[in-house]
Amino acid sequence: MLRKRLQSWLMLPALMLWGCGPAQEPEGGSSLGESAQPLLYAPPASASGNVLDSTEYMGRVELGGAVQTRFTANPQYLSFGFSVRPGAQVKLEVTHLGSSMYLDTGLFVYGPRRADGSYGGAALAQDDDSGYGQLSRVDALTLAQGGDYLAVVSTGTGAGKQFRLQLDCANGACAPVVDPALYRRCDWDVALPIKECVESTVDEYGVSLAEAYDSCTGPDDAHAFYREACHTGGNAPAWCQGGETQFALRMWPVCQDHFQHDYGL
Repeated sequence: MLRKRLQSWLMLPALMLWGCGPAQEPEGGSSLGESAQPLLYAPPASASGNVLDSTEYMGRVELGGAVQTRFTANPQYLSFGFSVRPGAQVKLEVTHLGSSMYLDTGLFVYGPRRADGSYGGAALAQDDDSGYGQLSRVDALTLAQGGDYLAVVSTGTGAGKQFRLQLDCANGACAPVVDPALYRRCDWDVALPIKECVESTVDEYGVSLAEAYDSCTGPDDAHAFYREACHTGGNAPAWCQGGETQFALRMWPVCQDHFQHDYGL
């Protein structure tokens, strides 16, 4: 009797394993406990062959600077322009600081911009998860040709989440050389908004030209006019390559002097 009972106990584990059968593999072939393969959301091909037409252009990023914004849809492709000199080596990163938790991004670089304004449709570099967590980073990308390039940050699931894109120079020779002559006059893309601001302020508030001039040509106005000229499309004026600091130091005073003389101030 005891011998039969011991035999029954020894057979019990084998019967339990046989009854359970082999573990079923989930659909898609991945094993239990394994997360789904992340997807890299590349901008869709456009009929024009210009990737810019498949993105939402958000303006320029200066070398050594950063921009922070928010996704509003799934999927979404937000693009940013930047300019370099030949041989520049750049680093682009969607940083942990300034980006929402659990955000999954893709990062792409296109260019340089051609004479017809196109950045082409083939990425020079791309990355999915080389940054913090599921954020993206492109390290030490050498750009043999100088000119304008396009960085695209994408997401498939990040609607409502914010991110911060940082652009740095990795070899100390990135900033484009801008002809000083481009700053010697007040460019029309800046002069016209100043003129419209001054005249509309006079008409709307009944103030003097001097008062209107003062209200339209402060430091905040310089920033606003620079962004309006350089951040609203793919074909920014050539002087925009020098960045906002050079604009504020070199062209903005020329614009101020021009209107002071024009308005007899």
